Formats: sequence, structure tokens, C-alpha cells
Amino acid sequence: FIFTSLLSIFETVWYLRDFYLQTGSDLADFRLAYFGSPITLAEIKMLVLLLMVPFILSKEKPAINRWFMTIMAFPILLSLYFTNFRNAMLGLFAGLLIIGIIKHRYFLIAFILGVIIFFYTAPYPIKVRVASIVELNHPSNKARFLMWETALKMISDKPIIGLGDVNILEHYKKYKTPE
Repeated sequence: FIFTSLLSIFETVWYLRDFYLQTGSDLADFRLAYFGSPITLAEIKMLVLLLMVPFILSKEKPAINRWFMTIMAFPILLSLYFTNFRNAMLGLFAGLLIIGIIKHRYFLIAFILGVIIFFYTAPYPIKVRVASIVELNHPSNKARFLMWETALKMISDKPIIGLGDVNILEHYKKYKTPE
């Protein structure tokens, strides 16, 4: 956790420096990607944050350890946001919601209040980026729906044995509806 937090601080400082040196770049188009693919980094950060939550919410741990863990989580959360991968943010949201429902009712209430406060206080570009997760007409969401539709066609054609993973692109091209 300490390593991931320190690495996230380093990445965030580096990211902000590089972002502000660029001209005409939009925050949604500029991704944190210093030590790997942004999507892989986002997924790792999401998993680390979800692993940290039980330690933060634990009543058996001393309060100082819980606060230290909470402080370490903030740079990871910020660097996760800067990867600009909505799927990891959505996964984190779903994981926190499930943890709240199953284990910690007070955490669930605080989490929901935090989401509401976020949507009232966040800058407009950030709200738009987060809200685009559920926007059906967003270009990347449309592409996903087309991929899922094509995958269902492929599965329905060979439901038992499938098509395999060799030359999957060739199979995909045969099933894909031209746009």
C-alpha cells in the first residue's frame, strides 16, 4: 500500500507537470501512463483501493493506522482518476457500494453522501467525464455495445465449443455489422 501510494504521488506530480506543459490538451484526452498501460494501471489502482477499504473500516485496528491508510488512499484515488479510465472508476464505485451494503451501513451512507457532494462541487469537465459512464450515446459506449452485440452473435453461432482464440479478429470481422 505504501509503495502504491508513493508511486501514485510521483505519477500525479509528473502527470500534472506534463499536462500543464501541453497546450490545447483536454484533461479527458490526457492519460496517466508512465509505468504501463493506463488501463492496466487503472485496474491495479482500483484493486489496491478496494483492498485498502477493509483496513480503513476495521474496528480492530488502531485509529492511527486507519487514518494513515486513509491518507495513503487519496493519492492512489487521484492517480486512478488521472488514468481517465471510466471502467476502473465504475468498478471502484461498484466495489465500494457492495462493501457498504454487506458490511458497513454507515460507510454506505457516507459513500452516498460523498457521491452527492461530488456532483455538486466538482468542476463541470469532471462531472461530464464521470456522467459519461452511463451515457448511452457516448462514442466509446456505442462502440462497446456494438462489440457486445457482435460477441453475442459469435456465441450464439457456436455456443458449446466456441470459436477459440486463434484468429479471433478474422472471426470478429465476419460477425461485425458494418458501420
